[in-house]
Amino acid sequence: MRARWVGLGVWVIELGCGGASGGLNASAGADASAGADAGADASADASAGVDADARSGCSGTLQPDAAMAPVSVQGDTGSTEGIFDPSLAYPPAATTGYMTYSSVPAAAGVHTRIATSSDHGASWSYVGDVNDSSAATVPTTDLTVCLAATCSGTWVHEVSSIVLDPGDPDAARAFKVFAHTYFVTSGGTLHYEIGYLSLYTSSAASGPWSETKLLGWNSSSSASSSGVVQNVSTDSNLSGLASCVALTEPGALVHTADTDAGASAIDLALGCVLPGSSGGAVIEVELIRSVDHGASWSFVSTLIDEADAVALGAVEGQVNAPDLFTVGAATYLIATPDGNVATSTGTTDGYRGCLVFEVADLDAGQLARCGGMLQPVTEYLGDPEQFVGACTAAQGASAMGVVVPTATLTGASPSFAFFASHSGPP
Repeated sequence: MRARWVGLGVWVIELGCGGASGGLNASAGADASAGADAGADASADASAGVDADARSGCSGTLQPDAAMAPVSVQGDTGSTEGIFDPSLAYPPAATTGYMTYSSVPAAAGVHTRIATSSDHGASWSYVGDVNDSSAATVPTTDLTVCLAATCSGTWVHEVSSIVLDPGDPDAARAFKVFAHTYFVTSGGTLHYEIGYLSLYTSSAASGPWSETKLLGWNSSSSASSSGVVQNVSTDSNLSGLASCVALTEPGALVHTADTDAGASAIDLALGCVLPGSSGGAVIEVELIRSVDHGASWSFVSTLIDEADAVALGAVEGQVNAPDLFTVGAATYLIATPDGNVATSTGTTDGYRGCLVFEVADLDAGQLARCGGMLQPVTEYLGDPEQFVGACTAAQGASAMGVVVPTATLTGASPSFAFFASHSGPP
């Protein structure tokens, strides 16, 4: 799992461009009773948020979040290490909403499940599995994967994103779930690059679900590129993704595209892993679009690049876990920078909060900026060194607000959960 987490006590920072008084006060405290963990350290973590000095003229105020409430799914069994990576499809006027999430069992076998709500997210009931983990044997030219040219392990599926696409002429594709499918060796090593982005489709939440190997890339294993609809390493329509060594954390949105005479479009925000300018790996957020209900895709823009990530406080220049949602006529993107998170043996690099950005021009793929810098409208940071990230929201899930996942890494075994913030969106 790319998300591992700690405690609660999540904070919200409301930001404005030159309008509000005060600033991003990293030392500001809060009433501990405002969080779910009354004993948690409620100070904000400056290393995980926007660089206030670099954002001169873009001031804001610091507010504690309302009491966090853990989200449970009635009828879910087998998620022994918890549930994670939520994604919501809940239109504002709908009587029924849908949520996909990762089921985390004790053994390797992360996969995608779906739940439904009829009370705007106040409660959720398990419906079924969108996919399941399965045994795998993959070839590889990289002998470090398993010390052999053929490796045994498991295909797992996580970081899903669900959309409703009732305009698809094929009724069997009205429900669409995107996920990252990747290889885990029999020894338990995760290889995100040996994988692809899957599309699961169905006429109903209860399934049955059909899988399409949607987007692949060139890697040490032909399993990443064989049989895919589009290979981003070679497809000219996706040339903006050609340098990505892996794609992950899809965040989908169905909308009307002005640039295609009002055609229905699906936008997909993606985490693109690529070599950094000073060594190591960075993660940028890219935007691609389909105007034929997911049959084919074209590159739109880079939403958040390496320089943006650094300015946003990302320790390794990584911003991931994009999620697109709308509130009224406005569209927003949630994304998560990396930072230092606590473990049982010290600290490691992990998810350090959720930043919410308004989309200035969806068709062009441009986020709102303030003085040339990305301008978050809200931040959910959590406690210092707390693993927080991969947030989601939907206007119809008004009983939840922004949904904030956390992972506890300080115990003998990781545990995963997500929480209703009762704040926003946005």
